[in-house]
Amino acid sequence: TFCPGNTPWDMGQARRAPIEVLVRFPGQKEASTQPVSFETHRPLEEQLEGLCSIRGVPFNQDEHHQVLLCRGSEVGNIGSIVLGSLRSFHALPGRVSCDLRPGIEVVNSQLQKIEAAGQEPAGAQRNAALRSALGVVLRSARGSSWFSEEVIAQDGIQVLFDALVLSTPDDEMYQEQLAMSPRENVSDPIEVPEGPSPSELAASCLGELLQYENGVAWCEQCAEQAFFGNA
Repeated sequence: TFCPGNTPWDMGQARRAPIEVLVRFPGQKEASTQPVSFETHRPLEEQLEGLCSIRGVPFNQDEHHQVLLCRGSEVGNIGSIVLGSLRSFHALPGRVSCDLRPGIEVVNSQLQKIEAAGQEPAGAQRNAALRSALGVVLRSARGSSWFSEEVIAQDGIQVLFDALVLSTPDDEMYQEQLAMSPRENVSDPIEVPEGPSPSELAASCLGELLQYENGVAWCEQCAEQAFFGNA
């Protein structure tokens, strides 16, 4: 098992067991993984940078930023989410498999899935696709500040606003379905999907991004452009 660096512990500080995951590095085959232990007292990003240095993988805060992508099958088939901090591991079941991937590539891929979901036929099919894609972005944004900032930089706020608009009519349809309870003796009660609606997920994603100064600045710039465009 590889451990990306160790530092002396302060006197009296309790040692917590490292978190071990299986990592597939760029260029490796699908089934090829290597166990990697991450120390709980050091930032994950710092350890990833050291790991990339040893493996010869470029790493910086811009075009070569690398992220850990937990495979979808490891988190209940909800899609692959970005693990941006050690806290992100605590909700995962045991030792999971991850891919080390370029961050910008991951952000673009997740935003494209939201856009593709919006192109699905209106109704339950579109809502299911939006719920899946938005749920992944929300969990990634909550787990990684770098991911959130990059979504903003890639005009992801606009993508989320579009998803919010597209999902609203279907959410109204779900509310109508909820009102039709089995008490009305309907022979075939309409199945209503469990969990947050797509519009709720899109709003939650926007709430995460608007905690950042860049997110607020993006909205202000967009408002200015709309104002001067209509002047």
